[in-house]
Amino acid sequence: MNRSLGALDNWVQEATPLFVAFHKHVRSGARVVLSDDQWDELRIAAESTVNPFYFEDLNISALAIDGIGMPHYGPYSVTLKSSLIQARSSVFEENPFLFHRRHFVMAGDKCPPGYRAEWSRRSDLAVAKLHAKVTKDIALHQFPGILLEIASAGTGNDDFVEVHTYGPLHHLTIEHVRGPKPKDRYDRALWKKVQKRLTKLGATWDEV
Repeated sequence: MNRSLGALDNWVQEATPLFVAFHKHVRSGARVVLSDDQWDELRIAAESTVNPFYFEDLNISALAIDGIGMPHYGPYSVTLKSSLIQARSSVFEENPFLFHRRHFVMAGDKCPPGYRAEWSRRSDLAVAKLHAKVTKDIALHQFPGILLEIASAGTGNDDFVEVHTYGPLHHLTIEHVRGPKPKDRYDRALWKKVQKRLTKLGATWDEV
C-alpha cells in the first residue's frame, strides 16, 4: 500500500490505529471524493461487481516483490504482515475497472470465474496471468516490473495483481515502510517521528 507521509503518520499514531477502507472513509465524511476524479467516481460499480455485498469493507493493495509499490499513490510504500492478513485476503487479476473493460463485464453482471484466488494461491494467479512474459532471457531484476508494471502518473493504467483485505488494518499489520527523505524541514521532522513510531510498533523502515 502506498501512502502519503501525512496519511502514514496518522495511521501509526496510538489514537488512530485503524486504517479503514476507502468507501468507509468516504461514508464517514473523513474523505471527499472529487467530482473530476473518474477513478473515485466509477470504482463503486467496478468493485461491487467483483465483490458484491462486501466491497465497502475491503482495503486495496497490490502484490509487489521489491517493496516499492505504486509511488504515484504515495511515496511511502507499506508492506503488510502476511501472517496478519492471510485469513481475510484474496487476490484479483487486475484493477476491477480495467478488468471490466477488457472482458466486457457490465454493472450487474457476474464476474467471470478464474481471475481470483485465495491468499495462499496468489503465486498461482500471478503465474497464470504473467507466464507469457517470463522467457529464458528474463533477468532476475526484471521480475518486480513484470508483477507490477507502473504506468504514467494519473493514467490509472498500472498493471498489477490486486489484493483485497477484508476489514480495517491495524497499524500492527505494518511490517516495513520504504520511503524518501523529505526535502522540507517540517516533513523531515514528521518522517523522523513516524520512524520512531514504526520502531515502537515492531516494524522496520528504510530511506531511499
